Amino acid sequence: MKRPILWPIVATVSVAVIVFAFGNATNNELLQFQIGPGSLEITFAPVLMGIAAGFITERIIIKMRQEHKDQLN
Repeated sequence: MKRPILWPIVATVSVAVIVFAFGNATNNELLQFQIGPGSLEITFAPVLMGIAAGFITERIIIKMRQEHKDQLN
């Protein structure tokens, strides 16, 4: 079975961007993405949340495809 590529990547990026935006808006240091003169600070909590969302999305898509395939047989 072909593994889904597009939607897990979209989920990963969108969740990370939303969490970074929330962290910057609420001034939460654990969720911030800061670009300053000569520095780039990225915290890994939003990155890990995004990766988890991508993994979960991939599993959901695979499960839905399998259920659809079983219904056709």
